Amino acid sequence: LPTDLKMALAAVHNGISLRDLPYVLRSNPEVALAAVSQNGLALNPVPAAALSSNSHISLAALSKNGLALKHLPEPLVTTQLILTALRQSHQAVECVRRASLEGAGVSDVLELVRTNGQILGLVREELQDDRDVVLAAVLQDGAAVRFASPRLQADRTVVLAAAAADGNGAQFFGSFIPTGFLRDPDVN
Repeated sequence: LPTDLKMALAAVHNGISLRDLPYVLRSNPEVALAAVSQNGLALNPVPAAALSSNSHISLAALSKNGLALKHLPEPLVTTQLILTALRQSHQAVECVRRASLEGAGVSDVLELVRTNGQILGLVREELQDDRDVVLAAVLQDGAAVRFASPRLQADRTVVLAAAAADGNGAQFFGSFIPTGFLRDPDVN
Protein backbone atom coordinates (compact mmCIF):
# COMPACT_ATOMS: atom_id res chain seq x y z
CA LEU A 1 0.00 0.00 0.00
CA PRO A 2 1.18 3.52 -0.74
CA THR A 3 2.33 5.33 2.36
CA ASP A 4 3.25 8.76 1.05
CA LEU A 5 1.39 11.40 -0.93
CA LYS A 6 3.28 10.99 -4.19
CA MET A 7 2.77 7.23 -4.19
CA ALA A 8 -0.91 7.61 -3.24
CA LEU A 9 -1.54 10.02 -6.12
CA ALA A 10 0.16 7.65 -8.55
CA ALA A 11 -1.86 4.73 -7.19
CA VAL A 12 -5.15 6.62 -7.57
CA HIS A 13 -4.24 7.64 -11.12
CA ASN A 14 -3.57 3.97 -11.85
CA GLY A 15 -6.99 2.94 -10.62
CA ILE A 16 -6.33 1.95 -7.01
CA SER A 17 -9.45 2.53 -4.90
CA LEU A 18 -9.38 5.05 -2.09
CA ARG A 19 -10.64 2.23 0.13
CA ASP A 20 -7.28 0.54 -0.29
CA LEU A 21 -5.39 3.56 1.03
CA PRO A 22 -4.71 4.34 4.67
CA TYR A 23 -7.16 6.74 6.32
CA VAL A 24 -4.63 9.55 6.46
CA LEU A 25 -4.22 9.41 2.66
CA ARG A 26 -7.97 9.11 1.97
CA SER A 27 -8.35 12.26 4.08
CA ASN A 28 -5.83 14.15 2.00
CA PRO A 29 -7.73 16.64 -0.21
CA GLU A 30 -5.30 16.25 -3.10
CA VAL A 31 -5.66 12.46 -3.14
CA ALA A 32 -9.45 12.63 -2.71
CA LEU A 33 -9.79 15.16 -5.53
CA ALA A 34 -7.63 13.03 -7.84
CA ALA A 35 -9.82 10.00 -7.12
CA VAL A 36 -13.22 11.68 -7.57
CA SER A 37 -12.03 13.47 -10.71
CA GLN A 38 -11.63 10.03 -12.29
CA ASN A 39 -14.70 8.42 -10.74
CA GLY A 40 -17.32 10.46 -8.90
CA LEU A 41 -18.41 7.43 -6.90
CA ALA A 42 -14.96 7.39 -5.30
CA LEU A 43 -16.49 10.00 -2.99
CA ASN A 44 -17.82 7.18 -0.81
CA PRO A 45 -14.67 6.42 1.23
CA VAL A 46 -13.62 10.07 1.58
CA PRO A 47 -14.00 11.01 5.26
CA ALA A 48 -16.65 13.64 6.02
CA ALA A 49 -14.07 15.85 7.71
CA ALA A 50 -12.11 16.08 4.48
CA LEU A 51 -15.26 16.96 2.54
CA SER A 52 -16.52 19.59 4.97
CA SER A 53 -13.42 21.72 4.61
CA ASN A 54 -12.98 21.07 0.87
CA SER A 55 -16.34 21.50 -0.91
CA HIS A 56 -14.60 21.43 -4.29
CA ILE A 57 -14.08 17.67 -3.80
CA SER A 58 -17.84 17.08 -3.60
CA LEU A 59 -18.45 19.39 -6.57
CA ALA A 60 -15.86 17.51 -8.66
CA ALA A 61 -17.39 14.14 -7.72
CA LEU A 62 -20.93 15.24 -8.60
CA SER A 63 -19.77 16.81 -11.85
CA LYS A 64 -18.35 13.44 -12.80
CA ASN A 65 -21.23 11.29 -11.52
CA GLY A 66 -24.43 12.78 -10.11
CA LEU A 67 -25.24 9.53 -8.33
CA ALA A 68 -22.35 10.24 -5.96
CA LEU A 69 -24.83 12.47 -4.12
CA LYS A 70 -25.92 9.40 -2.16
CA HIS A 71 -22.46 9.24 -0.58
CA LEU A 72 -22.37 12.85 0.54
CA PRO A 73 -23.11 13.34 4.26
CA GLU A 74 -26.45 15.12 4.75
CA PRO A 75 -25.09 18.22 6.52
CA LEU A 76 -22.86 18.94 3.52
CA VAL A 77 -25.58 18.78 0.86
CA THR A 78 -26.41 22.18 -0.63
CA THR A 79 -28.80 23.27 -3.33
CA GLN A 80 -25.82 23.93 -5.61
CA LEU A 81 -24.52 20.39 -5.13
CA ILE A 82 -27.98 18.94 -5.82
CA LEU A 83 -28.20 21.02 -9.01
CA THR A 84 -24.78 19.80 -10.10
CA ALA A 85 -25.83 16.19 -9.51
CA LEU A 86 -29.14 16.62 -11.37
CA ARG A 87 -27.45 18.29 -14.33
CA GLN A 88 -24.97 15.43 -14.56
CA SER A 89 -27.57 12.67 -14.19
CA HIS A 90 -31.35 12.83 -14.35
CA GLN A 91 -31.35 9.74 -12.12
CA ALA A 92 -29.64 11.67 -9.33
CA VAL A 93 -33.14 12.68 -8.17
CA GLU A 94 -33.25 9.24 -6.54
CA CYS A 95 -30.34 10.30 -4.31
CA VAL A 96 -31.86 13.55 -3.09
CA ARG A 97 -33.11 13.37 0.47
CA ARG A 98 -36.16 15.33 1.60
CA ALA A 99 -34.13 16.71 4.53
CA SER A 100 -31.71 18.32 2.07
CA LEU A 101 -34.52 20.51 0.78
CA GLU A 102 -36.19 21.46 4.08
CA GLY A 103 -34.62 24.90 4.24
CA ALA A 104 -34.65 25.59 0.50
CA GLY A 105 -36.31 28.83 -0.49
CA VAL A 106 -38.66 29.34 -3.40
CA SER A 107 -35.93 30.56 -5.76
CA ASP A 108 -33.76 27.51 -5.03
CA VAL A 109 -36.69 25.14 -5.46
CA LEU A 110 -37.67 26.82 -8.72
CA GLU A 111 -34.17 26.23 -10.05
CA LEU A 112 -34.26 22.61 -8.90
CA VAL A 113 -37.67 21.76 -10.39
CA ARG A 114 -36.71 23.44 -13.66
CA THR A 115 -33.82 20.96 -13.79
CA ASN A 116 -35.88 17.94 -12.69
CA GLY A 117 -39.62 18.25 -12.06
CA GLN A 118 -39.63 15.15 -9.86
CA ILE A 119 -37.96 17.22 -7.12
CA LEU A 120 -41.47 18.56 -6.46
CA GLY A 121 -42.17 15.33 -4.60
CA LEU A 122 -39.41 16.10 -2.08
CA VAL A 123 -40.17 19.70 -1.18
CA ARG A 124 -42.27 21.07 1.67
CA GLU A 125 -46.06 20.90 1.25
CA GLU A 126 -46.33 24.68 1.11
CA LEU A 127 -44.13 24.64 -2.01
CA GLN A 128 -46.23 21.85 -3.55
CA ASP A 129 -49.05 24.37 -3.26
CA ASP A 130 -47.06 27.23 -4.79
CA ARG A 131 -48.40 27.78 -8.31
CA ASP A 132 -45.11 29.06 -9.75
CA VAL A 133 -43.14 26.12 -8.34
CA VAL A 134 -45.68 23.57 -9.56
CA LEU A 135 -45.90 25.12 -13.03
CA ALA A 136 -42.12 25.06 -13.34
CA ALA A 137 -42.06 21.41 -12.26
CA VAL A 138 -44.80 20.23 -14.62
CA LEU A 139 -43.35 22.16 -17.54
CA GLN A 140 -40.13 20.21 -17.01
CA ASP A 141 -41.91 16.89 -16.38
CA GLY A 142 -45.68 16.62 -16.79
CA ALA A 143 -45.85 13.63 -14.45
CA ALA A 144 -44.71 15.87 -11.58
CA VAL A 145 -48.36 16.97 -11.32
CA ARG A 146 -48.85 13.98 -9.03
CA PHE A 147 -46.83 15.83 -6.35
CA ALA A 148 -48.83 19.05 -6.60
CA SER A 149 -51.33 19.93 -3.92
CA PRO A 150 -54.93 18.84 -4.61
CA ARG A 151 -55.81 22.50 -5.20
CA LEU A 152 -53.23 22.78 -7.99
CA GLN A 153 -54.03 19.36 -9.44
CA ALA A 154 -57.49 20.87 -10.07
CA ASP A 155 -56.04 24.03 -11.65
CA ARG A 156 -56.71 24.06 -15.40
CA THR A 157 -53.50 25.93 -16.26
CA VAL A 158 -51.39 23.43 -14.29
CA VAL A 159 -53.11 20.45 -15.90
CA LEU A 160 -52.77 21.92 -19.40
CA ALA A 161 -49.07 22.61 -18.79
CA ALA A 162 -48.54 19.07 -17.51
CA ALA A 163 -50.39 17.57 -20.47
CA ALA A 164 -48.40 19.65 -22.94
CA ALA A 165 -45.08 18.79 -21.32
CA ASP A 166 -45.88 15.10 -21.04
CA GLY A 167 -46.85 14.71 -24.68
CA ASN A 168 -49.29 11.91 -23.86
CA GLY A 169 -52.02 14.17 -22.57
CA ALA A 170 -53.49 13.26 -19.21
CA GLN A 171 -53.38 9.51 -19.89
CA PHE A 172 -50.24 8.96 -17.83
CA PHE A 173 -51.14 11.07 -14.82
CA GLY A 174 -54.94 11.00 -15.06
CA SER A 175 -55.36 9.41 -11.65
CA PHE A 176 -53.85 12.52 -10.04
CA ILE A 177 -56.24 15.06 -11.53
CA PRO A 178 -60.01 15.52 -11.37
CA THR A 179 -61.84 13.24 -13.81
CA GLY A 180 -63.45 16.18 -15.59
CA PHE A 181 -60.08 16.99 -17.14
CA LEU A 182 -59.90 13.56 -18.74
CA ARG A 183 -62.78 14.48 -21.05
CA ASP A 184 -61.31 17.88 -21.86
CA PRO A 185 -60.00 17.92 -25.46
CA ASP A 186 -57.36 20.51 -24.52
CA VAL A 187 -55.91 18.13 -21.93
CA ASN A 188 -56.00 14.97 -24.06
